[in-house]
Order: sequence, then structure tokens, then C-alpha cells
Amino acid sequence: MRLLVCHLLLAAALAADCVSLSPPAAGSACVAPEGLLRWKEPAGETETATLPPHQHEKTIWDPAVDRYRMLSGDARFELRARGKQFLEIFIAVTDEGDRSFSVEVNGKAADTRHLGKPAPARLMPRRRTRRLSLVALVHGPAELRVRTDAPRYGISVVRWTPVRDFEERLVPAWRARAQQLAARPLFEAEGERPAQRRNYLEQLYERLSVSAQSEVRREARIGLARTAYWLAAENHEPRDIERAAVLLEEALRLAPRDRLVRQMVSAFCTGLNTGSGRPMAERAFCRHVEPVNWEIPLPFTPRTAPQWALVQRRLARRMEAITSWWVNERQHPSGELGGEWGDDVEILRSWGPQALGFGSEAAARGLRRLADGLWSSGVLEHGYDRRVSDVEHSAEPTTDTQPLLAALDPDSEEVRARLKLTSECAWNWIARQPDGRWRFRGAWFNCRQIDPKPERALDVHLNMRAMGPALWLAYFRRDKKLVELLARWGESWLEAMRRTDHGKPAGLIPSAVRSRDGEYLIGSGPWDKPEAEWDYYQWSGRSQEAITSLWLALHDLTGEARWLEAVGESFAVLARCEPYGRYCEAIRRTPEAFYEWRRRSADARFDQAMSYSTAASDDTRLERMTRLATEAERRLAHNFDMFTSEVLYTDRVYYAPPVDYQLFLFGGAPPRGERYPSFALSWPPARAEFARAVLEAAPASLRIRMYSFEPTSVTIPVRFWRLEPAKYRWELKDLAGRLLASGELRADRLPLLAEFPLPPAKEVTLSVHRLPG
Repeated sequence: MRLLVCHLLLAAALAADCVSLSPPAAGSACVAPEGLLRWKEPAGETETATLPPHQHEKTIWDPAVDRYRMLSGDARFELRARGKQFLEIFIAVTDEGDRSFSVEVNGKAADTRHLGKPAPARLMPRRRTRRLSLVALVHGPAELRVRTDAPRYGISVVRWTPVRDFEERLVPAWRARAQQLAARPLFEAEGERPAQRRNYLEQLYERLSVSAQSEVRREARIGLARTAYWLAAENHEPRDIERAAVLLEEALRLAPRDRLVRQMVSAFCTGLNTGSGRPMAERAFCRHVEPVNWEIPLPFTPRTAPQWALVQRRLARRMEAITSWWVNERQHPSGELGGEWGDDVEILRSWGPQALGFGSEAAARGLRRLADGLWSSGVLEHGYDRRVSDVEHSAEPTTDTQPLLAALDPDSEEVRARLKLTSECAWNWIARQPDGRWRFRGAWFNCRQIDPKPERALDVHLNMRAMGPALWLAYFRRDKKLVELLARWGESWLEAMRRTDHGKPAGLIPSAVRSRDGEYLIGSGPWDKPEAEWDYYQWSGRSQEAITSLWLALHDLTGEARWLEAVGESFAVLARCEPYGRYCEAIRRTPEAFYEWRRRSADARFDQAMSYSTAASDDTRLERMTRLATEAERRLAHNFDMFTSEVLYTDRVYYAPPVDYQLFLFGGAPPRGERYPSFALSWPPARAEFARAVLEAAPASLRIRMYSFEPTSVTIPVRFWRLEPAKYRWELKDLAGRLLASGELRADRLPLLAEFPLPPAKEVTLSVHRLPG
């Protein structure tokens, strides 16, 4: 296939004419404007810019494509070539807004795909270069005009090909290449650029979409809908969402029964790949489209199996099918998944709960391969992303991988050494500021360097993500100096929470503060919407939970009550929800820190506001667990390809159970790389299929309901993370209270791995209680 593509394109290149507006690059097939293309009114436009290579698909690229002549206003050309031509114009613009571009042929619009519409935009860095192509079929000779509202932009190449050569040579080659890229990702280990895969596909499809061949046009338009869908899912930009909606509706009209189209459209309508659980946008077509269901094999089900266990088995099997596809069908021997390392690692937010909560061997194998591959990939330096970047992205490679690897292999000295190496970066990040408080020196950094721009000298809640490896190391080693540094940092956030200026309610924690003095009014907006380049840094329930989780970690590490009291203060707004409804609702949606604080403090002040009850019976808990699992399993029962083979951005795959459900798997907030380990237990891989539900988890006792689907008795492993140092007795009983097995264990060193017998087809309760003395 590759040889065929190269052969066809070599022949096609000889048939195309190409003009470079800048001095042609070495090896280019393009020439200066003359002969068949005349550039009108070029006087005074002499500035050129060379952009990084590899931004165009290799079957489209020419060396001249990367060298742009910078322009202001419309550009006009006279095409003197005769006959019907396929036209390409290569453009670059600094993406500071939704700039419009179109091409007119003899005064009539020929390509209007890049006309922008006024729309709100996300808060994010804008100085990015956007590259695009205008394509059209033209009858020469013709007057060409590129229209734009961009104050400054660049054109590199104008290229045209006789239509016969386009249809007979370029279309077959580009179609074959698009099919190849659609089916197979790119991998860095093979010298490829995974992050460009979507862009390459879009470039190919937009050219194929003007073909006279109906089957080619159909394939291209569905392909363009696919590339638009994934861009919208990735960026959440209103303009990208609107474009995706238009193209998906067109694809639905074109192929209403097409399996891929139905999956994309229904996924758009449910927000399947956004992580929000909400539609990307409300559209009329959402009322009519049907998703594509997929089945999972289920062996014989014993009549004794309780409903909560049956639903858990279905959920676990769906997750296993998705993960097995990634690990067995997609994962490269290097550990990559084909979306570039910084995106690939985010899938571990699903694999971690699956490996540690359901004991999935496939998830554990994939996690180890990805974490080890990332560590040796060259992406990291001193245990952290080598690039200076915003903490949201620079922290992901290490924090999404190594702590979860430590949860899988907690006795591995190699993994602990990795955590230690990354933790040492904290001494470069956190420093005493002029006001005496210890804060991060900025929000853009690598291990040794902080971005020097004054507007980036901020301490933000997402710096907790960078500190994830340090928090896990502190759990394992209780390093005094590291704990002191964490406490100093925690004190600076405590001071920020207790301030009430600029309209901030007491107890709410600013999501971003200025490093030098703790000021949290960043820019001209309100206190909870700091103008700090990224909307990630604005206040949310997740930002509040991040800092309260730091204080809970410090309470565990130091034993000091002040940290638990601080967490209680952070919920003060729950006592006054009428004027602060949106803040209360945001906190309710991120309950992990509240649940842990409530367990440790036994403080019932906010139970009603959080709809929390300690009086629930086991049956009530299991009914809630069943309901949560049913909803999660129903969500996974549709559109398998949108979780697997159709994915263009690997950070857009979400299939972990909801947090409230994971509490029943771990007896606490689930393991996360950016949070201190506060879960009671985890489940190593076991050669048995069984359901588990943690009904009670305290430092000196646990109670777990289990049911085995195996035909014979099995032994299952459990790893305890939070037991107090002591001697314990465990008992396994059936629901009638009959003792089936018992024994003792000693928790001298955590985490503690223990094994327990599990009888076949019988619902049992495992209890662990501290012995006196």
C-alpha cells in the first residue's frame, strides 16, 4: 500500500504546477510567481516566515509549503492555466481569533469552509499558528481572490493540477493514504507525529471532497465529520462544536444508516468523548439518531447471584472489553497508544480504577507497559516533562503514570526511586515569597525552569497535579523535610481561604493566587474567574477539592488537627446555599474530600447539604451501588468504536465508573496520581471473577461484601492501605451469620497484602477488626 501511494504521488507531482510566494526552498517543485500564475499587487510585502515542518501530510507536502509570505488584506492572483484545474492555496494565521478565509474565482465564492462566525471562546493561550488550505475546482484562465478579515497572515504556495490528473492520480493516492491513516495511528517510536494524525486526515479529506466520484465524496464528507467531531471533543471551542454539528448533520443526511455516522452523531448528542456527560450542543437531529449497541458475552449465571454483583459483572466486562482492545489491538511495544505520550497517559484514569478496583490483568499489563515506556521515552528530564509548559499539561506524563504504577507494585524500589526523583523538583518549584509565605513560583515550568513571564508567576490549584508523585512518596516514606515543605505550601492556601475580600465567601479557596503576595484578583474579572490564560485555572468544585485534599494529606502525615479543621472550614458555604447555590452545587459534584473529612471528623454539620447519611443499611448501600453501576453500564453499552478504533485523541476516552461507585470498590476516594492515597484497600489481579463491595472502612476495621462466580473455591488477594499498626482478626461469614473461615493478620507495614478464601456461588461478608492490646 505504501509503495503504491508513493508511486502514484510521484507521478502526480510531475503533472502539478506550483508557485511559491517566498523564494522556493531547496528540493521544492515550486517556482516563483511567473508564467501561468501572476500575483497582483505584491508591492511592499517582503516579510517571510518559516514555520516548523511536518504540519502537512507527507503526500501533500512540498518544502515550499513551510515558507510563508506575510500579507495584509486580500490577496489577488491571475491564473493563466487553461482548462479545469484542482486548486490548492496554503495559508497560515496566528490564531488569536476566529479569522475568516475564503477564495473567490472570477468573483464567485468557491471555498467558504473557513468563514468564521462570531462566538464566545474559551480562555486559553491564543498565539498559536493555524494552518489551513483553500481548495476548489476552477476553469482557467481565472481571477482568484483570497478574502480574509485577518490583519496579518501568510500564503506559502498556490498549486494547481489538471482535473484529469487529480482524479486519476491524486485521488486514488490520497484516498489510499486516508484509509491507511484512518485505520492505523502514528507512533513516536516509529519516528511519526501522532498529534498530527487528525490534521493529516482533514487535509486529505478536504481535497477528496471535491472529487467528481460520488463514492469518494461520500467517504470524504464522513471523514471530515469525523475530524471535526474529534477536534470539538478535544478543544471544546464553540466554533469547533458548531462546525462539527454542521458536518455531522450533513453526514447523517448522506448516510443515515452508516454505522460510524450513527455512532459519531449519538456520541455528539450525549457528550460521550467530552468527559462532561452533557451533549456538546443541542440539535434537532439528536432526537432521531440511534446509537449502535454492542454485546458482551456472559457465561452461566448462578441463581444465587445478587443483583448488585450481576450488574457489577456486566460493568466490569464492558470495561474489560474496551481495555483489552487498547492493550491487545492498539498498544505499541513502546507502550504508546497512538495519541502522543501527553494524551496517551490520560487513559490511565480509566485503567487505574479498573486494574486496582476490579483486579483487571489487562488494565494492569497496559498500565505497566505505558508507565515504563513513558519513563524511558525521552519525554522526561529529572523525572518531569522536559518542556516548559503549563502545569495542566506538563504534570500529566509523570503524575498520570508513576503513582498508579506504585499502587500496582508498592514494594518496587525502582518505582519509589522514580517518585523520589520527580519529588525533588518540588524544591525548585516552591519557594518563600516576599510576604513570607511558601508558594509555587509559577504555573508554567519543567523540573528546573520556571517561565519568567510575570503574568505566569501564579500558584494554581493544578499545581497539586505536579505534586502527585511527592504526595505518594510522602505516604511511603514519611520524609520529614518533604512533609515540612508540603505543610508550608498548605499554610499559604489556608491563608487564602480565610480571606473574604473581592466578594469571596468565607471558606472558598481561590483557584489561583499571585506568587509574590497571594493576591487572588487576577485580571479585571471576578475573584473566581482569574484571567490566567487557561480556563483550567478558574474556580470549580474540582479546584476546591484539590486543595482540601492537600490538607487531608497533611492531617494524615502530621497528625495535626488544624488540617482537618481547615477542611471543615472549606465547607462553610454549604451552610448558606441559598445565596451561593452554584458554589454548593459544584462542591456536591466533587464529594471525595467531603467523604474523607466526614469519616475522619464524624462532624455532621453538612450532612443535609451533601445528602449524606451514616444510617443507611447494607441493603440501601447495595441498592445505590446497583443503581450507579446500571447507569454506568448503560452508558458503555453503546458506540464501542467511539471508545476504541475511532478515537483520534487518546485523552478523550472516558469509561471509569463514577466516583460514588468507586467508593464501594476502594473504601475511600479512588487511587489517582495527583492525590494522596486515602483509599482503604485495592484489589490486585486475581484468577477469579467475583464481585466486591466495601460497606464500611475505618482505620481499625473493614467490612466487605463479596460474591464469587467461580464454580469452585478460590483465594483472592486484597491490599490494605489505611489500617492502623496492630494485630487484626478476620472472619468470613455467610448472610445467615455462619462462620466460614477466619484468621489473623498483623499490619506492621503498609500497604499490607493478604489473601482470603472465597466459596463458590455464595454471598459472603468479610470483616476485619482490630484485636485489643
